[in-house]
Amino acid sequence: MVALESNVIAHGLSFPENIITAKKVEEVVRTGGSVPATIGIDNGRILIGMTDENIERFATTPDIPKVNSRDLSVILAKGGMGAIPALLLLWWQQSLQISYFRIGRYRRCAPGRGKEHGYLLGFDSVYSI
Repeated sequence: MVALESNVIAHGLSFPENIITAKKVEEVVRTGGSVPATIGIDNGRILIGMTDENIERFATTPDIPKVNSRDLSVILAKGGMGAIPALLLLWWQQSLQISYFRIGRYRRCAPGRGKEHGYLLGFDSVYSI
């Protein structure tokens, strides 16, 4: 299983590039023989392995907070949504028994959602703990 952050869907790219990219990354993981597990929070529940519907909701809902360890319990208790960044994946990885996780690498390109300058994601950063 390869953990994938949902932060890049909610904050990294504009619609529809965020959905297209998320699905491409999941397909690359499947092609490599692993199971993708895009992780996010919706309705106060941690989602491990987001569905296409979850990904579309994250891609189109404005102002989803980027969750860190400080505000995780608040998001869960209030039944909210939250985008999971790479550092939180690293924190959870061993307890979830996920061997690998992927983070995006940013380089300047076309502007993303609400951004003056854009970034290009490279998905070659896969880590094993």
